[in-house]
Formats: sequence, structure tokens, C-alpha cells
Amino acid sequence: MSTDHRGLRIPGDALSQQGSTLPRTHGDDRGAAALELAFLLPVLILLVTGVIELGRMYQAQIELQHAASVGAREYALTGDAAASETAALSAATGIDTAQVTFSASACVPRQPATVTLEYPFQAIIPFFPAPAITLTADGSMQCIGASP
Repeated sequence: MSTDHRGLRIPGDALSQQGSTLPRTHGDDRGAAALELAFLLPVLILLVTGVIELGRMYQAQIELQHAASVGAREYALTGDAAASETAALSAATGIDTAQVTFSASACVPRQPATVTLEYPFQAIIPFFPAPAITLTADGSMQCIGASP
């Protein structure tokens, strides 16, 4: 047996004896990585899919806002709601225009003419049905055209 700096006796192989009584776990971790992947992969896939769907929704909102602005411009210049709807729907190239709802305020000269578009956005998330989210965009411009 050896002694420390104070002269106390330390058994020479106490640490090695203590280590030999514990179960050995460092050599038996063959399936740990596969198990961790099995737990984390669905969460990662859902996270990536959510980011992609958020990007799709943002793109649809930008398309809808652009179409509302084009529709408001046409309505403010001509005062024709039908021509405004046609212009707005033709400007919305990235979304299904059959699902777009169009509404317009009255076009009174020197007053703002407002065009409102609504679009039900449906997320496409596999194995997770999500309800449709209604996107709304308003376009407004001072009316200079005659009211019909």
C-alpha cells in the first residue's frame, strides 16, 4: 500500500477493484444511434415540412397582395368592377384563381377604391391533415374613374 502526502495509507488497487464491480456499458451501444434517429427523424421531417409549408403560404400571400394591388389600380382608373376582377385574377399567377373571392368598395372620385381578395390556403402536410387558412389581401388606390 502507498501513502499520500500526509502519511495516510491508500490501497494501491482500490480504484481498479471499484471499476471492476460496475457493469460495463461502454461496449454495448451498438443500436443507440439507430434508436436516436428513430426518435428524432419524425420531428425533423415535421419541422422541415412546416418550414416548406410556411414558405408556400408566404408566397401565396405575396401573390394575393400583388393581385389585389393590380385590381385596385384597374378599379381606380376605370371604375369598372368586372374589369378590375379580371385584372386581379389574371395577375394572380401562382395560386388557383377559381378559389379567389373578389370584393370591391364603391369607386367615388377622389376617394379610395378598395379591392379585397380572399384565398383559402390548404397546407399539404403528409399524414397530418391541416385546416384551410383564409388569406386576405387589400389593395387601395384613389379613384379617378367614373362610377358605373
